[in-house]
Amino acid sequence: MKAKSYLSLLLFCVALLTLSACSSDDDDKSPEISTAAPGAGWKVSLFKEPGEDKTADYSGYTFEFADSGTIKLTGNNKAVSGIWQQFQNDGVTKFKIGLNVQDKDLESLNHDWVIVAKTDKLISLKDDNSSSNEQLQFTKN
Repeated sequence: MKAKSYLSLLLFCVALLTLSACSSDDDDKSPEISTAAPGAGWKVSLFKEPGEDKTADYSGYTFEFADSGTIKLTGNNKAVSGIWQQFQNDGVTKFKIGLNVQDKDLESLNHDWVIVAKTDKLISLKDDNSSSNEQLQFTKN
């Protein structure tokens, strides 16, 4: 009789553990984020600050994100270098841009951005400070 009670208790515990391992988060499909270096040929296709679309300020620039973590920006009679990095912070994938510039428009890109989507043709980012609500998007032809 005791063995039957222990067996019932054991089966109950196994069932409880199995059910608790299931989560409603399993259905939450987060976007797949590539970890590969984006490469060359990227253009800013969207840059928004609250209430203002500044995309036109970046027309004519081309960005190259190298495997080494360096970034090169060319266009509009400028050549700028800096760093980029993709990393995790508190479970959020971020994309850091650090350009060596004095130009106010280009300096606006220097942030730790949250990655919304990153594929071989699109890098969609939002500011990690939710109160600023900035959006940045690069596309590649």
